[in-house]
Amino acid sequence: MATGGAPRSIMVTAALAALVTAAALIGVAVLRHQTEAAPTTGEPAAAAPNGVTQCGTGACQVVASQPVDGKTVDLLADSAGDNGKLRVGGPGSPIVVETSTTSLGARLNNTSLSCVTATVSACLVRGPSRDGLIGQVVINRGDSWRPAEATTYSSDAGAITLHSVVSSDAPDLIVAKKAPCNSPTACRSAAVYAQVYNLTGSLLGCTPTYRTASSLPGWPDVAPTRAQLRAECP
Repeated sequence: MATGGAPRSIMVTAALAALVTAAALIGVAVLRHQTEAAPTTGEPAAAAPNGVTQCGTGACQVVASQPVDGKTVDLLADSAGDNGKLRVGGPGSPIVVETSTTSLGARLNNTSLSCVTATVSACLVRGPSRDGLIGQVVINRGDSWRPAEATTYSSDAGAITLHSVVSSDAPDLIVAKKAPCNSPTACRSAAVYAQVYNLTGSLLGCTPTYRTASSLPGWPDVAPTRAQLRAECP
């Protein structure tokens, strides 16, 4: 009996060893598969270019959109209308222009974007602030979008618009202003007029004064004609 027990013990030990080895091999294979399948840390594979999805510390939202030169131009901002950006070409596009209006206190809304398609196309980004309306022009030359040389404009009479007034191949910028006044009371009821600039920031002329802003040509989308401009401004 003693001589028959030893072989059986050896066989049992060998079988157990084989099972342990097989389990270890299966475990290694499972770990290798999990390691290879596990996603890498950092940015997602389909992440948008830096600055497109983040507006400040929050996610960007599309505030307004307009078609220009066969592409969609989106005005992006955070939920408070701050940290504005202009994106050309839709989600994932690398063409993103930082705007300076919000850094000056303006807040963007669904009326903050105005674009004109021309030989030289342009978009106006504008928003209300404590001191009035602040606007910035972004120009497209050969599919290269960049802010205009004169970065920002301000209106204390409630209107900044983009129309072709003098230039035939590019829009002009129209800024509503109050006539000079010497006291807060006088300024509240001051006459208003419109200044017209080209895209390089050169003043092209001004309209005559009007008693109220609503009397400006085309109000609220102010658009004077070339014949209404004067060389001298109030």
